[in-house]
Amino acid sequence: MLLDADRLGTLAEASIALGLRPYEIGPLFLVPNGLSDLHDLLADRRRELDIVSFLLTKLVEEESEAGEAISARDISRDGRRTELRPSVEEIVNAIDIMSGLHVGALRLVDTADDPKFATYVLGDAPAGARRLRALADAIDRRPSEAQ
Repeated sequence: MLLDADRLGTLAEASIALGLRPYEIGPLFLVPNGLSDLHDLLADRRRELDIVSFLLTKLVEEESEAGEAISARDISRDGRRTELRPSVEEIVNAIDIMSGLHVGALRLVDTADDPKFATYVLGDAPAGARRLRALADAIDRRPSEAQ
């Protein structure tokens, strides 16, 4: 499939907005499935971000309604009633993403041998968001701008 400049620009903007690396968008130029592979990757990344957002929303809801921790299994079960319909594995992945950043947006309450049964509560999400923004700014800063 031939790409015009507008379509290539749209794909580039989406790739930048989703934080894709050059090696991830490189397959775009492979024949015959490069473009469809990139579209799949963009859709997967958007879904991953949607699931992270859903996870945080469920943690806020659980904290305000019951004041208790909630497991990935329970979040996934609640998600079955939504259009997103995240699997337990997708919720565990979202928890890993948020926990791996060490920004304090999630707080582990009870561990479990199987991660889908560990329970979490919302941590300091606004502070976590600010920390991620600061980290992103530090990454974007050019070496000549460093002090």
